[in-house]
Amino acid sequence: MKSFKIYFVMVLVLLSSGILFASGQKEESGEKVLKLVGWSTTPQEKEYVQSRIDLFEAENPNVKVEWEILANEYNETLQIQIASGKGPDVFYLDASWASMFIENYALSPIDYYISQSTIDGFYPSTLDAFRDDSNLYGLAKDMNTLVLYYDELAFEKYGMSVPTTWDELLETSKTFAAMDEYEAGIVLRTDFARFYPFILQNGGSILDEDGNPNWTDKAVVDAFDYYFNDLIGSGAAKTNKDFNGENEGALTTKKVPMMISGGWATAYLNENGKDIEWKMTKLPKGKSEKTVLFTVAYVMNKNANDQELAASFIDFMTSEKSQRMVVDSGLAVPTRQAVADYYIEKNPTLGANPEQAKNAKVYNLGVHTPKIADLMSAAGDKIRLQGMSAQQALEEAELEFNEYLDTL
Repeated sequence: MKSFKIYFVMVLVLLSSGILFASGQKEESGEKVLKLVGWSTTPQEKEYVQSRIDLFEAENPNVKVEWEILANEYNETLQIQIASGKGPDVFYLDASWASMFIENYALSPIDYYISQSTIDGFYPSTLDAFRDDSNLYGLAKDMNTLVLYYDELAFEKYGMSVPTTWDELLETSKTFAAMDEYEAGIVLRTDFARFYPFILQNGGSILDEDGNPNWTDKAVVDAFDYYFNDLIGSGAAKTNKDFNGENEGALTTKKVPMMISGGWATAYLNENGKDIEWKMTKLPKGKSEKTVLFTVAYVMNKNANDQELAASFIDFMTSEKSQRMVVDSGLAVPTRQAVADYYIEKNPTLGANPEQAKNAKVYNLGVHTPKIADLMSAAGDKIRLQGMSAQQALEEAELEFNEYLDTL
């Protein structure tokens, strides 16, 4: 496929500059080296991952885990490394990119090394994103949905009820936006992943059963209209770009009394939200309560030198013990079903996140997910910044996507 093969062009350049690295090498001392690549969203997450690595090394004294945080062009860089026969042994892979890596044979299956009883302990939806027809390629380390955060003090002060439907969200946002105290009623992000739940809740689908774009369907157009015209266009909502990229910060500094974000926001809110009484609740529903499930897995590079070691590391990092540490860190929802009750016990006010996961669709639209996300986000920008109608913006996006498919 051209979308993958184009990366080969850059391989020699990267080899000469020393960017590519070999996987699973052994040092002269006999110590095994396992290379892990991922990203770090918060200092809390970095601390948590390092603590798990330390425990793995303590239990496996002949193994040294080298952890690299790759900040820029993450997926593209990994594809280049793997295509060159290099790359880390284990790496993070977002569900939205899983189909591309699997289809292009960049991963090794892990179900040869991990017991079926272990696999059965995970929520099925978190596994499905990392499967093909035959094999499983990753174990999800955590999961999240998008939820509504709000300042309870603001709602109590003005006698407002927390919105539970689209109509209520719009009216509540307009009411707060009209007050001198707030710049808007809610802060919203404009990337596709953040407004995709509204399409699902309105009964829309991005692809039909044959994998063709379904973007001009009325349910999709109406969802775009609600998000970009009714909420943002009316001034009831502002975007994070209106607040210098801040989403959580707009809530904690009382510029808005509501925001939509994932469970990952709790660490920031706990640290910076001392002046508000923040709460979490389920997304206001449209025609349904469907939403999007975000998940990231540990996966094994097909070039891993010691695949058994790599698989054992993946098993360790997603074990029940590790998932309990995820819960203790407050960073995300565990993907092992046995840890669900522990999450609720430790986080009784955060139950909206796992509750929504029951009606969630994993954020994976197949091998073209990244391209779809770019085009859908661009369509939203045309509505928001150029005043284009949702119908026209989506017609143009669908045309561009079809032209893109014709080049493959």
